[in-house]
Amino acid sequence: MVLLSWLTADTKESIRVGYLVSKKDKKPVYLIQPNGEPPIEENDYDGYGGFGDVDALSWLAEKNIGTYSSKIGSKIHLGEYFTADNVSFYLCAWHHSKESISFFSKYLPEDATFTPFDTFGNLLKVNGIESDVNEHVSSGRLKRVKISEIIGVKYPLKFSHNPNAIYEELPASEDCPMRGGLG
Repeated sequence: MVLLSWLTADTKESIRVGYLVSKKDKKPVYLIQPNGEPPIEENDYDGYGGFGDVDALSWLAEKNIGTYSSKIGSKIHLGEYFTADNVSFYLCAWHHSKESISFFSKYLPEDATFTPFDTFGNLLKVNGIESDVNEHVSSGRLKRVKISEIIGVKYPLKFSHNPNAIYEELPASEDCPMRGGLG
């Protein structure tokens, strides 16, 4: 499994994975919540999304679509489709189950179609041109669309080392390019 880590929203510091950091370098990090809800403290982040007794990806799903599910939260945070016209969607079958397609299709136009592919080397016909998925993407015929954009995430994940940080004043936390490691 890939480690999950983010940068703090306010200072852009890596949320370090506990076992990769010495005890003296550990400091609490907080999942900041909207609407005056108290922050959720984590003192020894394990790299798998748990903050206190809350799974951050499940929190993301619950706050935005009312479903507490790490699987759905992961799709919201990391998932993407490809489209040429905002009606025809192309997606990697390895990353999207029939259930996730069904679930997220309610956020798309009623006449949306889905074409699965197994690898980015698969040949697809897009706007009358047959080529592999990589070529369609690099040429601009297909554009990446993050699921978070499709559903319109109102409450993105925001983390801080400051327990008094105010959710509404912070940008969304970005993914940590070092995945919480030392770099």
